[in-house]
Amino acid sequence: MPSRSPIRTLSRVVADEPALAGWERRRARDAAILAVVARGVPRAVAGELAVADAASDVLVLAGPSGAVAAVLRQRVPDLQARLLREGWKFTAIRVVVQPRTHAAPPRKNVTNQLDRSAIPVLAELRDRLPEGPLRASVERLLRRR
Repeated sequence: MPSRSPIRTLSRVVADEPALAGWERRRARDAAILAVVARGVPRAVAGELAVADAASDVLVLAGPSGAVAAVLRQRVPDLQARLLREGWKFTAIRVVVQPRTHAAPPRKNVTNQLDRSAIPVLAELRDRLPEGPLRASVERLLRRR
């Protein structure tokens, strides 16, 4: 009898794959840096930030607009001090604007309404269908009319 292979969790798959493990380490590092930065800026600004580059001694923070970037630039000395207290050693902080591309606006969910000429056709269909889930669905549809 062959032994069954154990089910691997997604976190285990990510940890075992070198490329994904490196990506996960970078994501965790960026999240830790953003958590420190978020405590030093207004809440509305904190939700808009991203780490663009933290691989060198210059931390590059990205904001979606010039207004967010301006708030960050005013707070760079304080942010640098906060990061240093938390153990992150960056010689400088650069702030860049990276406008986000917005997805297409959500489509409005329009319900299809029956017009009066469809009701007799559906009633005839219901009468021809054998008992089952399809006939029950057509009956429910006709009851709502």
